Amino acid sequence: MSTKRKVITKEELLHKIIVSQMYITNRREVEELLSLMLQLVPDWISETKAASVDILVRINKMSAAETVLAKLEEATSQDISAVN
Repeated sequence: MSTKRKVITKEELLHKIIVSQMYITNRREVEELLSLMLQLVPDWISETKAASVDILVRINKMSAAETVLAKLEEATSQDISAVN
C-alpha cells in the first residue's frame, strides 16, 4: 500500500465519523455526505471493492486540504445558486 493514500473500510469510516461527531447521529446522513464527497472530490476520496466484498475507501493524503475544501465550497455555492 502506498503511503500517499489512507485505506479504510467504508463501515469503519462511517463508524469513526458517527462516533467522533456528536451532532451527527443518523447513519443515512453520513452515507449521503460520503457519497457527495465521492462525487465532488474524486481525486481526494474514492471507493473500491475488496476481494473480501468489503468496500474500501481511499483517501489521498497528498491532496491539499485547502483544495478539497475549495471544491466542496464551490459545489455548495453552485447548488445554492441553482435553487435561487
